Amino acid sequence: MTAAVLFDLDGTLLDHAGAARRAVTAWAATVAPGAGDEPALAAAWSALEREHFAAYLAGECSFQEQRRRRLRGFLPLLGSPVDEARLDDRFADYLRHYEAAWRVYPDVADALVGLRCHGYRLGVLTNGDARQQRRKLAAIGLGDAFDVVCCSAELGVAKPDPAAFRLAAARLGHQPRQLRYVGDDPDTDHRAACRAGLHGTWLDRTVRRADVSADRVDRLTRLPELRPATAVVPGEGHPASWRAALDRFAELVGRRTAWAVTGSAAAALHGAVVTPGDVDVVTDPVGLAALRRRFGDATVTEPFRAAGVSASARLRVELDGTPFEVLVGVRNRRPDGSWSAPATPDDRLWIPSSGRLVPVLPLSSLLRVAEERGRAGQGAAIRRRLGDLRIGERALPSDGR
Repeated sequence: MTAAVLFDLDGTLLDHAGAARRAVTAWAATVAPGAGDEPALAAAWSALEREHFAAYLAGECSFQEQRRRRLRGFLPLLGSPVDEARLDDRFADYLRHYEAAWRVYPDVADALVGLRCHGYRLGVLTNGDARQQRRKLAAIGLGDAFDVVCCSAELGVAKPDPAAFRLAAARLGHQPRQLRYVGDDPDTDHRAACRAGLHGTWLDRTVRRADVSADRVDRLTRLPELRPATAVVPGEGHPASWRAALDRFAELVGRRTAWAVTGSAAAALHGAVVTPGDVDVVTDPVGLAALRRRFGDATVTEPFRAAGVSASARLRVELDGTPFEVLVGVRNRRPDGSWSAPATPDDRLWIPSSGRLVPVLPLSSLLRVAEERGRAGQGAAIRRRLGDLRIGERALPSDGR
């Protein structure tokens, strides 16, 4: 069972290729205006980086020397002389452009928040200079997002050596088999992690959705640890009255504005038994207006906030003898401390349950998948026991929205 997730940095969390491309284009224009084909220059710079950074990782040269080697190969392409005394200054000029172009990938924040909410420990294992790699994390708002940050320069060993992965696992306090490692290089990251005994995942942002698997994903939010459940199974004795109450509640707040969670939402989303009672509903401001018409303003309490989630209002209501706690205008806190826009019915949400954050999806989506599995013969018992939990089309549409 996975207990922690390790990430590569460049090309996985930070868009290194994009930053380097923008930086070398801007810098080359200052060295030799009109020097030539920008894509060709960017490709040449990338090739030189791969060649000489590999030499650095192999111990053939220092970190600073690999930078100088790159310039010795690149400056002649610009028609610029190689002045050994000025190489470090020249690279510092490029570095200013590179650092200004650092960007985090858009799927990173949601993935890290989700993994934290599930209770996973998080870490980074990256090849390179420790000072620069930590500066990158700080610059993109992830300076405090991880439990450990392991850099090859500090470890004394670099990927793809299995020892690098095992040392990082030890720093996280887990055995390699308990970790997933995610990176954009199929050899240095994915296969190397697997050889070291970790669960390796290749982040291939170009892969087709149909080819996504536990070993290869197109975005971080598709990691296996963040996947929704495939079924909801009501517990023995689940009361039919609860279904009727939820039916009416969904009608009350509007077909496209309600989500439902039961007892142990985390268990429900992992296909485990759902216990009766303790129903939470998440809605948006449209649903809030309907609630106020039905229950009055007196039911609206102060804004709600917990670690990683907030809501513009929190309500406690009772319908047909069933208590409901309602959160309105739910927002997630991103790793950089900012807050997301209020969630809509098409979003994945994180709301508190049993003192921790759990993933929430439209209940109708879960029911639809469960019923499809039942029809496929993968659980007659599930199909029989879904009777008390099935929601009518008029309450929550089958498209899960």
